[in-house]
Amino acid sequence: MTQRVLVVDDDRISRLIVRHMLGSLGYASDEAADVAGGRRFLDDEEYAVLISDLQLPDGSGLDLFDVVRATTPQPAFVLVTGTGERRALSDARVDNVEHYLTKPLSTTDLDRVLVQILGGE
Repeated sequence: MTQRVLVVDDDRISRLIVRHMLGSLGYASDEAADVAGGRRFLDDEEYAVLISDLQLPDGSGLDLFDVVRATTPQPAFVLVTGTGERRALSDARVDNVEHYLTKPLSTTDLDRVLVQILGGE
Protein backbone atom coordinates (compact mmCIF):
# COMPACT_ATOMS: atom_id res chain seq x y z
CA MET A 1 0.00 0.00 0.00
CA THR A 2 1.29 3.47 -0.90
CA GLN A 3 2.09 5.70 2.05
CA ARG A 4 0.06 8.95 2.05
CA VAL A 5 1.69 12.28 2.81
CA LEU A 6 -0.03 15.59 3.51
CA VAL A 7 1.81 18.71 2.35
CA VAL A 8 0.81 22.03 3.95
CA ASP A 9 2.34 25.20 2.54
CA ASP A 10 0.77 28.52 1.64
CA ASP A 11 2.96 28.82 -1.47
CA ARG A 12 1.25 26.98 -4.32
CA ILE A 13 4.48 26.43 -6.28
CA SER A 14 6.23 24.99 -3.20
CA ARG A 15 3.33 22.57 -2.69
CA LEU A 16 3.48 21.46 -6.32
CA ILE A 17 7.25 20.94 -6.18
CA VAL A 18 7.06 18.89 -2.98
CA ARG A 19 4.18 16.82 -4.34
CA HIS A 20 6.14 16.20 -7.54
CA MET A 21 9.14 15.06 -5.48
CA LEU A 22 6.91 12.81 -3.40
CA GLY A 23 5.38 11.29 -6.52
CA SER A 24 8.82 10.59 -7.96
CA LEU A 25 9.67 8.79 -4.71
CA GLY A 26 6.51 6.67 -4.89
CA TYR A 27 4.32 8.45 -2.33
CA ALA A 28 0.71 9.55 -2.76
CA SER A 29 0.02 13.05 -1.44
CA ASP A 30 -2.60 15.65 -0.74
CA GLU A 31 -2.10 19.37 -0.21
CA ALA A 32 -3.48 22.20 1.87
CA ALA A 33 -2.61 25.90 1.92
CA ASP A 34 -3.15 26.65 5.60
CA VAL A 35 -3.70 25.27 9.09
CA ALA A 36 -7.47 25.03 8.63
CA GLY A 37 -7.09 23.06 5.40
CA GLY A 38 -4.54 20.77 7.00
CA ARG A 39 -6.92 20.09 9.88
CA ARG A 40 -9.71 19.18 7.45
CA PHE A 41 -7.50 16.66 5.67
CA LEU A 42 -6.37 15.17 8.99
CA ASP A 43 -10.00 14.78 10.02
CA ASP A 44 -10.86 12.94 6.79
CA GLU A 45 -7.77 10.85 5.97
CA GLU A 46 -4.98 8.88 7.60
CA TYR A 47 -1.47 10.02 6.71
CA ALA A 48 1.89 8.42 7.38
CA VAL A 49 3.58 11.83 7.28
CA LEU A 50 2.58 15.49 7.43
CA ILE A 51 5.05 17.94 5.89
CA SER A 52 4.33 21.52 6.92
CA ASP A 53 5.86 24.88 6.25
CA LEU A 54 6.49 26.85 9.43
CA GLN A 55 4.84 30.11 8.37
CA LEU A 56 1.21 29.75 7.33
CA PRO A 57 -1.38 32.49 6.81
CA ASP A 58 -3.68 31.38 9.63
CA GLY A 59 -1.09 30.23 12.12
CA SER A 60 2.04 28.15 12.23
CA GLY A 61 3.10 24.71 11.13
CA LEU A 62 3.64 24.17 14.84
CA ASP A 63 -0.12 24.55 15.31
CA LEU A 64 -0.47 21.53 13.02
CA PHE A 65 2.23 19.77 15.05
CA ASP A 66 -0.05 20.15 18.08
CA VAL A 67 -2.95 18.66 16.09
CA VAL A 68 -0.78 15.74 14.93
CA ARG A 69 0.29 14.96 18.49
CA ALA A 70 -3.40 14.52 19.40
CA THR A 71 -4.23 12.41 16.32
CA THR A 72 -4.62 8.63 16.33
CA PRO A 73 -2.94 7.07 14.48
CA GLN A 74 -0.30 9.76 14.72
CA PRO A 75 1.43 10.70 11.47
CA ALA A 76 5.09 11.64 11.57
CA PHE A 77 5.65 15.39 11.33
CA VAL A 78 8.25 17.18 9.21
CA LEU A 79 8.70 20.93 9.72
CA VAL A 80 9.97 22.90 6.72
CA THR A 81 11.27 26.43 6.98
CA GLY A 82 13.51 28.92 5.25
CA THR A 83 15.26 29.56 8.57
CA GLY A 84 18.61 27.82 8.35
CA GLU A 85 19.22 27.52 12.07
CA ARG A 86 16.75 25.49 14.09
CA ARG A 87 17.80 27.25 17.28
CA ALA A 88 16.91 30.60 15.67
CA LEU A 89 13.23 29.64 15.76
CA SER A 90 11.67 31.21 18.83
CA ASP A 91 8.81 28.78 19.53
CA ALA A 92 9.73 26.24 22.22
CA ARG A 93 7.63 23.59 20.44
CA VAL A 94 10.38 23.38 17.80
CA ASP A 95 12.44 21.38 20.31
CA ASN A 96 9.83 18.61 20.15
CA VAL A 97 9.88 18.36 16.35
CA GLU A 98 12.09 15.43 15.38
CA HIS A 99 12.16 15.91 11.60
CA TYR A 100 13.17 19.23 10.15
CA LEU A 101 14.07 20.37 6.62
CA THR A 102 15.29 23.72 5.32
CA LYS A 103 14.18 25.31 2.06
CA PRO A 104 14.97 24.89 -0.71
CA LEU A 105 14.16 21.22 -0.41
CA SER A 106 15.96 18.62 -2.45
CA THR A 107 14.55 15.25 -3.43
CA THR A 108 17.58 13.64 -1.77
CA ASP A 109 16.93 15.34 1.59
CA LEU A 110 13.22 14.61 1.41
CA ASP A 111 13.88 10.95 0.58
CA ARG A 112 16.41 10.67 3.42
CA VAL A 113 13.89 11.93 5.98
CA LEU A 114 11.06 9.78 4.65
CA VAL A 115 13.23 6.65 4.71
CA GLN A 116 14.24 7.53 8.27
CA ILE A 117 10.59 7.96 9.26
CA LEU A 118 9.05 5.07 7.34
CA GLY A 119 11.96 2.66 7.39
CA GLY A 120 12.32 2.38 3.64
CA GLU A 121 8.73 1.29 2.99
